[in-house]
Amino acid sequence: MKKYVSGTEHGNSIFDEAQIFQIRHYKRLGYRTSAIASKYQCSIGTINRIVGGRRYATTQKNTPVSQAGAR
Repeated sequence: MKKYVSGTEHGNSIFDEAQIFQIRHYKRLGYRTSAIASKYQCSIGTINRIVGGRRYATTQKNTPVSQAGAR
């Protein structure tokens, strides 16, 4: 039986793990959701779902992210 793949492992995923970590990091730093969505060329709703853990929930939320490129 095949295992269902989700999150960054799914073939249609538009983000990789590093991008998910960076999106969550930007939000913790206080960036506006609209600014993050513009940077990653996706909808504000997508960013809200990522930050809220409803998308890419299996991706670790508290993994350290490089400060390179922040702000």
